[in-house]
Amino acid sequence: MIYVDANIFYNYLFKTELTEKATDILEENKGELVTSFAALEEAIYVVLRKLLSEKSGIRNRHDARKYLKTEEGKGFIEEAFTLILAVLFKYGIEVIEDVNSVSLVEVYAVTYGLMPRDAQILATCILNGVSKLATFDADFQGIPEIELVQ
Repeated sequence: MIYVDANIFYNYLFKTELTEKATDILEENKGELVTSFAALEEAIYVVLRKLLSEKSGIRNRHDARKYLKTEEGKGFIEEAFTLILAVLFKYGIEVIEDVNSVSLVEVYAVTYGLMPRDAQILATCILNGVSKLATFDADFQGIPEIELVQ
């Protein structure tokens, strides 16, 4: 199994220098992919921020929060969810349960110098027997418990 991090979704959906790599990872590993709510929430958030920026010119959180209360803003929320869910369904990505142990997340965060969300992703992979992580996040490099797919 290969855990799909949020940045794979983003680079697949939006044209970047990593789009081809993200597409290859998804295409070549279809049926072996998993993710969790932590990665999905992050992916939906960054997609939503990208849509707001590109389509409405909104770049700060305060204005975004106000705008999302409008009908047009709610449409952007729906679009962000739809884009991410379409990738999930297209590539058969299974959603696994996140680790919710603060002490375990702390251990991985301190051991490897990770932000809490990244430590939660690492712990989720390890506790679910997922040995590979598809990510473009350099923070995961050099961690012996996980093999990076880039």
